[in-house]
Amino acid sequence: MDIDAFCSYTGLSKQTVYRKTRSGDVPHSKRGKRLYFDRKEVDVWLLANKVNAEVVKEQTNQFFTKNRAKR
Repeated sequence: MDIDAFCSYTGLSKQTVYRKTRSGDVPHSKRGKRLYFDRKEVDVWLLANKVNAEVVKEQTNQFFTKNRAKR
């Protein structure tokens, strides 16, 4: 897929995609000046950043509990 399809698929802006490709964070190929993305590699990349909702909930509770004690 090209950059427009990638942006639509991931919800990222072009500016963010260019920044992430420049830093090597996003799997991509480049032919000339055009960027291309393999859908399977993009799916793996997206799922690698998966966050467990229970962990986030526990961290949020700890944060608020700690900050309430300071008041």
